[in-house]
Parts: sequence; structure tokens; C-alpha cells
Amino acid sequence: MKKIFVRIAAISVAAIFIFARCGSNSETQGNAPRSFPMVNPPAMMGQGLPAAIYVAKNYWNPFIDSSKVFSQDTAYIGGVSREQFVNAYRQYAQIVCSIPLAEGIKAQGSFISKLIALERSNPSNTVFETAVKFAEEVFYGVNSDFRNEELYLPIASALAEFEMIDPATRGRYAAEVKNCSKNRIGAPAADFRYTTNTGKHSTLYRTKGEFTLIFFSNPGCTACKEIIEELGRSLRVQKLLSEKRLSVINIYIDEDLTEWYRYMPIYPKEWINCYNEDLQIRGEELYDVRAIPSLYLLDSEKRVILKDAPPHILINILDSLD
Repeated sequence: MKKIFVRIAAISVAAIFIFARCGSNSETQGNAPRSFPMVNPPAMMGQGLPAAIYVAKNYWNPFIDSSKVFSQDTAYIGGVSREQFVNAYRQYAQIVCSIPLAEGIKAQGSFISKLIALERSNPSNTVFETAVKFAEEVFYGVNSDFRNEELYLPIASALAEFEMIDPATRGRYAAEVKNCSKNRIGAPAADFRYTTNTGKHSTLYRTKGEFTLIFFSNPGCTACKEIIEELGRSLRVQKLLSEKRLSVINIYIDEDLTEWYRYMPIYPKEWINCYNEDLQIRGEELYDVRAIPSLYLLDSEKRVILKDAPPHILINILDSLD
């Protein structure tokens, strides 16, 4: 049986960056650490979207430079202190998540290509292992505010086929590719049957609404309760519900219904509070519910707008709907 973990709240970081040079591009001498070489956009771009796209696509060029030899001291990552690398990676994640998805995917493809080229040319480097670990934690980790399976898919796809990785690890990446490929953004969501707390039966595709929020939840889940409260505070969400433009399918996918029924007073009455009676969602893994809560937003044709979205991203999208 697949284990479902409760997602805990992660520290939120604003998706706004400042173009700043953190250090020089000078080559390290001896074992001294270097500064992370930041990329600045051409001055004519200013600091708008074109500049952000430029920086995202070129962010790693001066750092992952196989033509230079930097300190191989394992206390550093590519000659950079771990603290600087963490800060630089966080800034990269902020930028990639702030630009259009298609551009972010291109940036991620460029990033992993550079890492693989570095690993092939210099297997003793101190960058590859840490960078791919960070990529998984930041863009695929269940507690990450930057998680985005579309942005992780180029990374996992490349690593699943990288011959210098051991077969077992390649197999793990291949499994992640399979999971990331389910219910992708822009694709039709997988249909499922549900039974409401009043005994009514229906399916996802028979549920009406200009927008549908699928909320995978568990009774007693603290993070679920926080999301319920946050959605309740949103005047825009309440308006969408009252106008019947938004349907919320609050679905429980486990077997023990006793606690679920006991928790019913917590759930808003205007929601569709239901459970997956045939356990198809979990048994056939229709959705990759790696943690609870998990949030999907669909359009009127049940195409995926947001997949396993961090709550703050979901709220921002809902609050922006006309």
C-alpha cells in the first residue's frame, strides 16, 4: 500500500528577485573559495520579464564552466561555499518560477545539459551530485514552495537516461518521470468516481463548474485545516463558490471512513465532501498523491491548470480570476 505523508508548511519565499552581482568570475587559486558568479542581463533589458528569462537561461553558464579548474575541496561546491550555493540556487528557483512555464522548462533543460556535460568531462567535480539533489528537493520535494513537476520533468528525464548514474538510481528517476507525466498541466485530468458524505455518487467529469478544485485531504491533517481556513478567508473564492463558477471536490482516498465522517463538521458545506469508494485513485495511481494535502485546479473542460500546487500559488490564482 502506498504511504501518504502529511505535508507540513514550508517557509514561503517571495518570487521576486533582484539582479545583483554576488561576486566576481575570477578563477579560484589554490583551495580558497570563490564567489558565485551571477549573471546580469544586458542593461537595455531593464529588470522586466525579458531580463528574467535571459538570466534564467544563462544563470549557470559562468558557474558550470568545464574549461576552468576550481577548487575540488569537498567543503566547497564548485569552489563556492555551501551557503553561497544554497542562496544562489534559491534565487535561481525564484527566477525560474516567475517566468512563463515554457521558458522555465527551457532553462531547466539547459541547466541539466550543462551539469551532465560537466560530469562527463570531469567526474571528480563537486557540483553534479549536489546540484541534482537540490533540483529534486526544490522542484519535486513535497515540502518545497517551489515544487513544480513540469519544471522537474526535464531534470528527471535526462537523469533517467544518463549512463554515468547507477541503474537503481536511473530507475528511481524513471519512476519520477512516470509520475510527473500524469495529469500534466494543460492535459485532461484523469476521471474518477466519488461518493459524497450524503451517499450520492458522481464523477469528476459530471461535476459542473467553470473551475474545479480537487483537494486531496485527510481527517486530522493540520495543513489541510489551514488551507480550508485560508480558502474561507478569500472573498474571491467565496464569490466564485456562491456563483457556482468554482466546485471544490474535497476527496478522501483511504479506507477508514469512521474518522472521516467524524471530521465532517470541519469541511465547508458548500464543498463536495466525498471519498473514493472503489479506491481506484490510490490503487491504480490515477493521481500521484505523494503527500496530503494535494491541490489540483482544473478548467471547465477538466484540463489541468495547477498540479499539486503549493497553497499560496493556488490562492493567488483563484484570487486573480475574473
